[in-house]
Amino acid sequence: MAAHNKVSAWEASGWIYEINDSGAYIVTNWHVAELDDPTDIDVGFEGGRWAEATVVGANEPTDIAVIRVENVPESATTVPVSRDSIERGQEIAVFGSPLFYEETVTGGIVSGVNRSLTYQNADDVTVPTAPMIQTDASIEFGSSGGPWVNCQGEVVGMTVAGPTSVTNFGISSRALRVIVPAIIADGSYPLSYIGAGTIDVDATVAEVNDIDTTRGVMVANLTANSPARNKLRPATAVSKGIRQYAIPVGGDVILAVDGVPVEDTADLYTYLYLETRPNETVTFTVLRNGERQRERVTVGEYPVRPPQTSTTTRATFSETTMTQSTTALSSTETMSGRR
Repeated sequence: MAAHNKVSAWEASGWIYEINDSGAYIVTNWHVAELDDPTDIDVGFEGGRWAEATVVGANEPTDIAVIRVENVPESATTVPVSRDSIERGQEIAVFGSPLFYEETVTGGIVSGVNRSLTYQNADDVTVPTAPMIQTDASIEFGSSGGPWVNCQGEVVGMTVAGPTSVTNFGISSRALRVIVPAIIADGSYPLSYIGAGTIDVDATVAEVNDIDTTRGVMVANLTANSPARNKLRPATAVSKGIRQYAIPVGGDVILAVDGVPVEDTADLYTYLYLETRPNETVTFTVLRNGERQRERVTVGEYPVRPPQTSTTTRATFSETTMTQSTTALSSTETMSGRR
């Protein structure tokens, strides 16, 4: 059965990660599963069969959610997550339900790896999302949660967002391999949090700050409750760079975490999210006043926003099929900039 509301309808997708005891764990996006009433999610399988689902757990910053469906069809199969490294130029197929069209597959390549996106959540908190990959495959609104599959039939990514139909981003298999099993086991995956606004150090940032490196991440500001306060130093001023963009001046430049090099924001948050846990102490190597030094920071836990029931948009998620492994969801999708 499908769910509707009085305003509009939308679509999204998911894929079967694991089947046990006649039930299935299905992976989709946080913004699909958790922005709705967790008791009002329906999953459609090939052949028109629908079943009610419950939310097992989710993680907002990485936009990953796991839901559970009982009594799945016997023909349902899982899609394994790839353990191989993702390469630029790698051919992939993207599954989804764009613009209410069911069972849609588009083809493309992995256009980029090690990407990071930043968005503002409903509490006006800046949330970095990493690690992500980029594709040129066409993905329209309604394809949230759809898997990106390589030529071996393995998931290498999952649709999250994109500014255009041919520049799209997905959470990488590296994150899926770590976070999905944790959500299934514990219902959550707390992320390490330093409470810092950052900017990648490029040639312009380096020139404005008169530093001799064009890699790393500059600390632009720290939140009031930042675990890194009194450890990492934020910018002391703002200058104007090329095209009059605001450039922070005087902040620490993070060059490494626990000895692992940090080239950009994606490196920083990939390490914090996947290699550290809240309340652990990590060592930042920073460039400060032209000199390298180390600062030990006990990371906090990323603030978690509770699920919010939408009062405006009920979505109907049509089915996307890859055998029986890709499912259709009925839920709510309201976050700007996400598919």
